[in-house]
Amino acid sequence: SWYYNSRKVHNYFGFQQYISLDFFEPQIKGMFPADSEVAKLIMERTAATPGPDFIFANTIENHLPYTPLKFKELSVQASGPISEAYKQQIETYATGAADADLMLKTLVEHYAASSEPTIIVFFGDHKPSLGNNYGVYKQGGYMLEDDPDMLHKVYDVPVIVWNNYLPGHKDKLDISPAFLGPYILNLAEMEGTPYM
Repeated sequence: SWYYNSRKVHNYFGFQQYISLDFFEPQIKGMFPADSEVAKLIMERTAATPGPDFIFANTIENHLPYTPLKFKELSVQASGPISEAYKQQIETYATGAADADLMLKTLVEHYAASSEPTIIVFFGDHKPSLGNNYGVYKQGGYMLEDDPDMLHKVYDVPVIVWNNYLPGHKDKLDISPAFLGPYILNLAEMEGTPYM
């Protein structure tokens, strides 16, 4: 709760409640709370309250470091023309990404069966900095040494928006997470603040 003065910052943003690690004892996966625990808490909180909820949940299971011993078992094996040390980083990162995917699946399956209109927005704030000076990306051929498109390659992240009440609605999103607020408000047919 102390990180970035989070308790005060979330209050300034208008959240009615801020739940940090201080308030629950999650299962740890690697070095951090498991994504599955965050999904469980989200489902518990929405079930416990009548009417609409807005939950902004940060997960951290797959945060760096991506050392080989971070997880007890790795569910992904990497191959290709990169060093062994970088393969281990990719395997560790991909294992955490697979858990994030399972978290999203859990949430979608849960809310698909719910009658309460629900929108799930799933995104990251940046790609992982794998290797020294993005060495994994460079050895793998994704990024050049002095890549003119580096900012795009590092900071553009996939965004998934799923809902259980607008059948057939599909948008191909290529937007900054900074614009997700207005996009989601429009999708939900809700008014936002003048800032939005």
